[in-house]
Amino acid sequence: AVVSTQSTGGCIRVLNEIVRDLDDLLASASDMRKSDPRWRAIQKIKTVGPCYMAASGLDPLTEEQTKQGNHEHVIHLMDFCFKILETLREFNKYTLGTKFLMKIGFNYGPVTDGIIGQN
Repeated sequence: AVVSTQSTGGCIRVLNEIVRDLDDLLASASDMRKSDPRWRAIQKIKTVGPCYMAASGLDPLTEEQTKQGNHEHVIHLMDFCFKILETLREFNKYTLGTKFLMKIGFNYGPVTDGIIGQN
């Protein structure tokens, strides 16, 4: 939970900084010079409230590898989850007065996507 002494704007700024730090982890994965090659198949899906959603195996190459029995991208996604926790620990260490915790849910299996509604 966010410390109650923070103003609403202050909370939004702190949460924005955390999400940007997480986005930077994946942005570096697309930059071959800075990237951790394990994370190339990971994509941020969206941020909804306090939920940061990412998926792996959605690109055609990784999807084909999965069909052939190579599920290594799932291990890489779990490694990414541990990196998220490390990033949050570092954030708390260097940001006065924050003690953010994060729960990580992990699901494995086929994915279906689509647009519901007009937008």
